[in-house]
Amino acid sequence: MNRESGLAGIDEAVDKLIASGATQIIIAPMFLANGVHIQSDIPEEIDVLEKKHPGVSIKMAAHIGPDPRIADILVERIREAI
Repeated sequence: MNRESGLAGIDEAVDKLIASGATQIIIAPMFLANGVHIQSDIPEEIDVLEKKHPGVSIKMAAHIGPDPRIADILVERIREAI
């Protein structure tokens, strides 16, 4: 766990995937904003993990971002609650 950034679980999850035989890992961040986790924390964590696990490809997919479909989902959830 990267205690400074609060990104609990990335290193543990990667370790488990590698232990099960994974050689390619994609981290899919579930963030709406392009903040410090997307710009710095996760890429830095990936660098550490790649050094720890040479021969394993670890990449980060694009974050969710301001996708207009999110507004549609929110409207749907609000209507369901009414």
